[in-house]
Amino acid sequence: MNTLKDLMDHLTRYSGRDNDPSAVVGARAAAIGAVAAFTNLHPWIWYRSELQFAVDLPFTTGTYAYNSGTGEVTLTGGVWPTWSVYAAININGINYVVQTRNSNTVLTLSPLTRPPSSVSAGQPVLLQRYSYPLPDNFGSVQSASSQPNGIIMQYMRPLQTYTDWVQFAPSICYTVVSDKNRPNKSAFWFGGQFVSNRVINISYKRYIPSPRIDTSEVRNSTVSATQNTPTLTGQNTQFVPSMAGAIVRISNSSVMPTDNYGLNPYEYERTIVSVANPNTLTVDVDFPESFERKAWVISSVIDCPEGPMWQALQVEAMKQFRQLTRMRLADGEEQLEYIRRIDLAKEWDAQYDGTTYNGPYMALIQPRVTP
Repeated sequence: MNTLKDLMDHLTRYSGRDNDPSAVVGARAAAIGAVAAFTNLHPWIWYRSELQFAVDLPFTTGTYAYNSGTGEVTLTGGVWPTWSVYAAININGINYVVQTRNSNTVLTLSPLTRPPSSVSAGQPVLLQRYSYPLPDNFGSVQSASSQPNGIIMQYMRPLQTYTDWVQFAPSICYTVVSDKNRPNKSAFWFGGQFVSNRVINISYKRYIPSPRIDTSEVRNSTVSATQNTPTLTGQNTQFVPSMAGAIVRISNSSVMPTDNYGLNPYEYERTIVSVANPNTLTVDVDFPESFERKAWVISSVIDCPEGPMWQALQVEAMKQFRQLTRMRLADGEEQLEYIRRIDLAKEWDAQYDGTTYNGPYMALIQPRVTP
């Protein structure tokens, strides 16, 4: 896997200042900035994911009573669905958004949209779901459709309130908002209410988190492991829970491991599964042999495949590095190489939807035809 340290090492080698602390600082900033710029440079198919979910039909079991003093809706003769926190209940012809599911029989309505008057027991239930949580790695919707009729859904800016959306949004429309039940996450809303079985298909761009973890400046620290176990035990380490998901590389000596282009390529590479304490972490694959007091480095994964896309990310990082460190401006040959690498990455990426890409570089290298 490619990591933040790999990209930083490429930049310090490019600068010719491998051991200069100021170059390392600039390389880190340029690498992080390049990841953000590169992932938004083009609608990369590599970063596209698919999501499908079945629409929950309206819930109509039992009867309810509503208490305006507490905002609670009490159900008799049924159990509120687990998805009630993503739904709205119809009271006197108006849809009101559910804030919490207190129990199997009690819901609390949002304090922003509550009926002012209580409703006596025995009222027929109509609870309709309008919202679905999106994955943690959700970035943006590229397309949405519903089956079995294959309708292409249209994006619509969210109306002013939940109630307005539930009440008035057209059935072929969708929007994306902050998920009120999960801080810093997104939810998918669609308009209208389906009264028969439907499936929603969403194509979305993944959110690529900014790589932050790099321990290459840590010194006087080593790790040990026992054969056929996935546990790393540190000496003078400060492992933290946020390192889960990052890559740990281990040297075959007490010298800091490098990537495969450096002078001390790593012996083992593993993904961190969990961190138990500052001196103990668990990886995804057992170590085939025991070792003691080996140098190590931990770095964030960069979601970019080896090959043309990684090479394009490298030239984007080089451009950012030149700007940050006030290096010389790129000459014509370097600018052409930047265009070439980006074009080759787009061409490589296009294979995932069966298309081809012909960018500016291709035009530059086409032979001129003299009439």
